[in-house]
Amino acid sequence: MASELTVELTDPLPRVVPVGLGGEYPLHGLCELPAEPVETARLLLDGEPHPAWIDPEPHPWDERGRHVVWAWAPLDPVARARPLELELEARLAGGSVRSTVLGETLLTPSARRPLDLPPPDGRGPRVVVCMATFNPDPELFARQLASLRAQTLDNWVCIVCDDRSDPAGLATVRAGCATDERFVLVESDGRRRGPYENFHRALTLVPRWADAIAFSDQDDEWYPHKLATLWERMEESGAMLAYSDVRIVTEGGRVLADTYWTNRRNNWTNLASLLVANTVTGAASMLRASLLDVLLPFPAKINGVMHDWWVATAALTVGELAYVDEPLHDYVQHDANVLGHQAPPIERPTVREVASFLRRGVPGQRGFDEALVNAREAYFNHTRRVMLSARTLERRTGGATTRAKRAVLRRVGTLDHSAAGFTWLTARGTVRAGRKSDTLGRDTLLARGVAWRLRAAQRGRTAPLPVD
Repeated sequence: MASELTVELTDPLPRVVPVGLGGEYPLHGLCELPAEPVETARLLLDGEPHPAWIDPEPHPWDERGRHVVWAWAPLDPVARARPLELELEARLAGGSVRSTVLGETLLTPSARRPLDLPPPDGRGPRVVVCMATFNPDPELFARQLASLRAQTLDNWVCIVCDDRSDPAGLATVRAGCATDERFVLVESDGRRRGPYENFHRALTLVPRWADAIAFSDQDDEWYPHKLATLWERMEESGAMLAYSDVRIVTEGGRVLADTYWTNRRNNWTNLASLLVANTVTGAASMLRASLLDVLLPFPAKINGVMHDWWVATAALTVGELAYVDEPLHDYVQHDANVLGHQAPPIERPTVREVASFLRRGVPGQRGFDEALVNAREAYFNHTRRVMLSARTLERRTGGATTRAKRAVLRRVGTLDHSAAGFTWLTARGTVRAGRKSDTLGRDTLLARGVAWRLRAAQRGRTAPLPVD
């Protein structure tokens, strides 16, 4: 045990945090506690207290026997940039207080940095295509660009954000973009971002004149009527986002499946299910540019989140989604796919395992420590990720959504507050067991995380359940 309170955050605080319409920043790390028992903990934002929690059980795989600590940092809109200091404070059983500074970040009003581009001078809606690239295959990349140039709706520009390709890859991207002035290449700023943050970067650059935005991968092949069909479907339905089916093919063009929906059920109406698991493929979708105010900035990245998941849930929160029941592009499957159609499902527990977790033995029993770690990881890598999306959308949308959808956001955003969230998720997992599901059984995985959270609350006063 240490004489003072020390914390090592899993992810260091970013230097700058854009706020937009508001949000929450998830904090998570390992804490070395003083020898004296800790009664309560709280997060201080410029001295203002907010709940924080410390797992009473040491992490069994941490060599130093540290405890997991976590908190939500609520962020309100700011009119101008200002610094924010974050501090963790713990009250000990004897009444004394220990604290440690977690760091400082700069809050800024907006993530948007629109490019000063002239609008396309054609007829029809002005579409901005956001493409993310990283070491593209030259042949596939050229084919994708050609399919974009062949669109019947040709009133578009394409922002190509490269994610630190190697010299050969960057040369491929530069050469492809040089073929048409409508392709605007934005090279890397030196930091490898990954798809989630790279698509976020592309969205921040969308010019203010845009009517609609479409996402593009670097290696698919669009059908000529793709943009026109998505726009028409979005307009006739009044939806905030429209997406289509896709055909699954190999690099050589061999058809693997005529539809994306070979092993799961599609969903574009149920917000709770969409928050639990995404069904909207970004490269198959088009959204209204007016959605950017809610979308940006993206929530902090938590394991496994993808840009299209966040975009789809935001669109369904403030409006509706529309589905085009026909493939509008070929989705190419190959070894370099970041997340392909045939990607293996995440490991998930059975309903019986989750339901029994709270009743299982004590730490140190054979197999229990591993189960404890698995449940803890489910909470921080999956349950909290879904909660973060719901909590962010609740803060940003306010009266811009329906009462029913606000209730869904509140339920999902507070999954770990009581046994009600555990019961709801377990019931959903039970109903979906053994049949084609729109969530791929992830309800039960989230329930495992909630079970760990409830158990932590049972076993120590430093990890109380949140209070609304």
